[in-house]
Amino acid sequence: MMMLKKERLLYLPDEARVGDQVGPRRAFEALARNGRLGAYQPFAPVYEAAVSGPVDASDRLLSLAIAFQPTIVLWSHPSTFPVTSELVARLRGLQSSPTVVLQDMDPWGMVRTRLTPSTRLLAKEADLVYLSGTGSLARVFRRAGAARIRYAFDGADRERFGTPWSPTEQREYDVVMIANRSRGRIPGSALPGAWRRARVVELLERQYGPRFALYGHGWAGHPRWKGSLAFEDQGEANRSAWVSASWDHFPAIANYTSNRVPISLASGVPHVTNYKPGYELTYPPGSGLYWGKTARSVAEMVAVVLAMPREDLLALGERAARFARDHRSQEALAERLLEDVSAFRSATARSEG
Repeated sequence: MMMLKKERLLYLPDEARVGDQVGPRRAFEALARNGRLGAYQPFAPVYEAAVSGPVDASDRLLSLAIAFQPTIVLWSHPSTFPVTSELVARLRGLQSSPTVVLQDMDPWGMVRTRLTPSTRLLAKEADLVYLSGTGSLARVFRRAGAARIRYAFDGADRERFGTPWSPTEQREYDVVMIANRSRGRIPGSALPGAWRRARVVELLERQYGPRFALYGHGWAGHPRWKGSLAFEDQGEANRSAWVSASWDHFPAIANYTSNRVPISLASGVPHVTNYKPGYELTYPPGSGLYWGKTARSVAEMVAVVLAMPREDLLALGERAARFARDHRSQEALAERLLEDVSAFRSATARSEG
């Protein structure tokens, strides 16, 4: 932590509206306010480009960087912003000699969800790349030219999720599922886990009837569908049930979870999903995450969790919330990422010295 006092962070979030990245912004602001981070300056390239165009936004970003002199430039998911090699070179060439970091938590692939040109360029030119999965996801970025890839957990921000509550002993539902349905525009183009996700819905509807609640786009006609759900309303929806469940759309990416897993745990509700290699380490016993390797075994694991005595379920929810708060909050994870970058900078400086 002492190392962060000498770091100056320029944070470039993917935001269509300034402030959308609640958790990281809150974490970095608190670190700077408390004197644990040397200095902090955000700039939202996608939003700024929408206001004045990408050329002007790039110029203003460089002017800000020259005045601020960051030691870390953290670019989080460049999205549609047209990043150029010249822009990266001018950032890296600042007098402060910053470390350029790409953090991208999306599940990119080689066929579906291919890297955008800006993401591909930053993957190649960044000093460090942080991803939310390993295995096939890391291979995508390695083929794009990424030299140093690190693993970064996804998390739930504390401002919207995991807020204080008194866990209820009576709940409207046994199980809730928050998940969009992918059908694809043409046959065979749906996301990889789409069929099994639909199968889990079918099994849960059959087993729990009105005690099952389904939220998300694409499920119209399903008897337990409650409509779409605003992102910030997921916590309350989770808390209306004893357990949340899903099947991930990207089952082949080792260690990957969407943020719905930490959001559910932060809500104080255990979560059941499909197994990914590495879960034994990233979500150890007591974390509140359970899994199955088939759609049917996911549904069966939901039944196993629900068979626990109510007092055990309440205790499990409390442990899940504590685990998420301590290990899967965006605030804690953002701080750990900065500490890792700072350690890399120190090690690099020693080796060059």
